[in-house]
Amino acid sequence: MGTSIATEIVKTPPRSENRLYQAIIVQAFEDCLYTLGGKNEAYNKKEAHEWFMNKGKDFTIICDLANLDPDRVHARYKWCLENKVIVFTEIQCYWIEYKNEYKNYRAANSKEDRRSIKERIDQIRYKLKLKDKKK
Repeated sequence: MGTSIATEIVKTPPRSENRLYQAIIVQAFEDCLYTLGGKNEAYNKKEAHEWFMNKGKDFTIICDLANLDPDRVHARYKWCLENKVIVFTEIQCYWIEYKNEYKNYRAANSKEDRRSIKERIDQIRYKLKLKDKKK
């Protein structure tokens, strides 16, 4: 997760309510560090990545409740990305693309749109080795 944030968590007074919210931040960092090719892990990684990058209201609240500076946590996450501590593997990118295309498929209004999106989904499935033949 990065030594500066980890050190800050260890130095933080051991109040149980702070520890609970610190655990949420640690879990989000761990989700982002995952590099194996599981579908759910890729989705969790993307969600955690967006949580760190968007610095939304919930991110700020969780950091405050964890007794951590949201700007420092965000900066540390960005440092991890820039220094390739956190990377998205090719397989993870395919899973994320698959999920996005499936959402598009479900929202498509015409058969033509669905057909086009389905072809992209099939290509992604092929890359993920979920389908025997490439269309």
